[in-house]
Amino acid sequence: MKLFKYMYTNYKENDFAYLSAQTSYFLLLSFIPLLIFIFTILGSFNLPTQDLYTYLKSVLPSPSYTTVTSILSEVLSAEPINIMSLLLALYFASKGVRALIVALNKAYCEDECRKFFHLYTLSLIFTLLFVLTLVLMLFSLVFGRVIGEMVFDFLGIHSNFNVIWVYIRYIITILFSVVTFSFIYKYAPSCKSYKLKFKDVIGGAIFTTVSWTIASTLFAYYVNNYNNSYSTLYGSLGGFFALLVWLYFSSTIIILGGEVNSYFFNR
Repeated sequence: MKLFKYMYTNYKENDFAYLSAQTSYFLLLSFIPLLIFIFTILGSFNLPTQDLYTYLKSVLPSPSYTTVTSILSEVLSAEPINIMSLLLALYFASKGVRALIVALNKAYCEDECRKFFHLYTLSLIFTLLFVLTLVLMLFSLVFGRVIGEMVFDFLGIHSNFNVIWVYIRYIITILFSVVTFSFIYKYAPSCKSYKLKFKDVIGGAIFTTVSWTIASTLFAYYVNNYNNSYSTLYGSLGGFFALLVWLYFSSTIIILGGEVNSYFFNR
C-alpha cells in the first residue's frame, strides 16, 4: 500500500503525466519508420516478417493494428526507405527516450549532470537497444521454433510441441523485455552519488514487463470489444489515436517502473 501511495504522490508532484505525453508523442513520430527499419533487417536475413505482424497484433488494438499494417504495406511496396528517414526516426525515438531519462532522474531525485553529447549518445544507444532486442526476440522465436521441432522430433514427441511452444514464446518475450528494461533502469538515471546494480532495478523491470503486458491486453480487448468511440470521434483516424493512447499508457508504465525501483532503493 505504501508503494502505491509513493508512486501516486511522485507521479503528481513530478509532472510524470506531462513526460509520458512527451515520450508518447516522439515515439509516435518514430514508430512507423522504426518498424520499417526492423522489417528491412528481417528481410536482409530472409526471416519471415509474419512473426512481427503476429507480435504487433497481440499487443495493439485492432484499429491501431489495421492502421499500422496499412501504412507499412503502402510504404514497403514503394521505394526502399532511405538513410535520412532512418536517421530522423532514430532522432525522434531518442527524444522520447530522453524524456524517459528526465522522468527517471526525477524518480531518484537526481539532477542531470551528464553533458549533452553523453546524454544524446546514451538515448540513441537505448533506442538501438530496443530495436536490437525486438530483432533478437524475433530471431529467437523463428530459430527457436526450428530448434524446438528438431529436439521434439529427435525425442519422438510430436503431438505436444505446438502447445508447449505457445508458452515458450511468452517466456522468451518476457525474458527479453526484462533484460532490456533492466539495462534502461540501470544506466538511464544520472545517479552521481551512487551506482545502481542490476539487483536494484530488476524489480522495476519485472513490474514494467508484467504491467505493460496486462495493460496492453486489457486496452486491446476494451477497444476491440466494448468501445467504438475512437472511430465515432475520429473516423478513419480512430486507429491512429488508439495507438497514441496505447503509447501513452506504455510510457506511463515504464516511468512507474522507475518509481518502483526508486521506492525499494530508498527504503
